[in-house]
Amino acid sequence: MTNLYTNSTVVRAFEAEDVEHVYSQLGSSDDLREATTPYWRPMSRADVHAHLLGPNKPDHTWGICTKQDHQLIGKVDVIDLNMIHKRASVGITIWADECRGLGYGSEVISTVADWLMRTVGVRRVQAIVMAHNQPSLAAFKRAGFEQEARLRDYYWVDGKYDDAIVLSRLNVYSMQESLPE
Repeated sequence: MTNLYTNSTVVRAFEAEDVEHVYSQLGSSDDLREATTPYWRPMSRADVHAHLLGPNKPDHTWGICTKQDHQLIGKVDVIDLNMIHKRASVGITIWADECRGLGYGSEVISTVADWLMRTVGVRRVQAIVMAHNQPSLAAFKRAGFEQEARLRDYYWVDGKYDDAIVLSRLNVYSMQESLPE
């Protein structure tokens, strides 16, 4: 994939030089646990390297950098890419505390969804978000995703259950393989 550009960010492939920065960010954000998936866990440098660059990483994992100063502020994953059914799931994490709430997430979500629909040819892009993660839910809704379902007691986190919200965005040009340019 070539880089994807939003008004404020660049979505790009991770490089070996990014591992140390990502490792330091994962350990420094006090509320990262609340801002990510319930599967988040502390990671070693080797874990970070494997997740970002290893052969078993998600289908597509990219870094999110600010356009202005090229600061690496988060990551976006495309998982469960299924070309038989023309669907994919997307997840995003903005780990730089000072960059949350500035619209970077919704810009990236929208741009990645557009890329999946225009270039890859998917019909459906979806996300499953913890129900208490209001900033993430708002970012997906700003990116044109609609809530479809609430999955009750979907996640077991910190000794209690949390619901999950399923959101999706459909390619409105359903009979076409991709959006018109």
